[in-house]
Amino acid sequence: MLHKPVGYVCSDIPEGRHKSYRDLLDDCVYQETLHVAGRLDVDTTWLVLVTNDGKLNHRIITPKKKMIKIYEVESEKILSADDCKQLESGVTLENGYMTLPAKVQKISDNKIILSIHEWKYHQIKRMLEAVNNKVTKLHRTQIGGCILWDLPEGKRKEITENNLFSL
Repeated sequence: MLHKPVGYVCSDIPEGRHKSYRDLLDDCVYQETLHVAGRLDVDTTWLVLVTNDGKLNHRIITPKKKMIKIYEVESEKILSADDCKQLESGVTLENGYMTLPAKVQKISDNKIILSIHEWKYHQIKRMLEAVNNKVTKLHRTQIGGCILWDLPEGKRKEITENNLFSL
C-alpha cells in the first residue's frame, strides 16, 4: 500500500508535469511490474494499492466483492441532513447510474466520512455533484482491511492479501 501525495498520477508513466506513482517506488525491485488497483485523481491524497497480481487486482476493484472504501470528504457547501440521507440511500449520477447506498458520518458542516463499495469513475465527486455540492478535498483512508493509519505521504508499506481481506 502507498500513501499517494497530491501531484502524482496513478498512471504507470508521468503525465505532463505530474509524476507517476512509480516515482515513489524507486527503490522497489518490482517497480516496473506493479500496477495500481483503480485509478485516482492527481489532486487528492489517499491509500493506493499496487500489485503485480492481475487476479488480485480484479478482486480488489470488482463491485461483486463489495470491498469497502472509506474517504474523508470536504465539500464546498454545507452538507445538510437531507444531503447525507440522499448519499446513504444512493444517488443518481449525471449519466443515470444509481449508486449503491453509502454510509455517511458527518464530521462538520463541510466534512463527512463516506464509505462505499463501488469503484466508479470520479464516483465521490459525482456523488456530491448529485446533491448539488462539490468536493474540495478528498482523502481515501481505507480499502478493505488496509488502513493508512500513520503511514506518511509518499511512503509505502508491504501488505499481504490477508491484510486486504481481513474485514
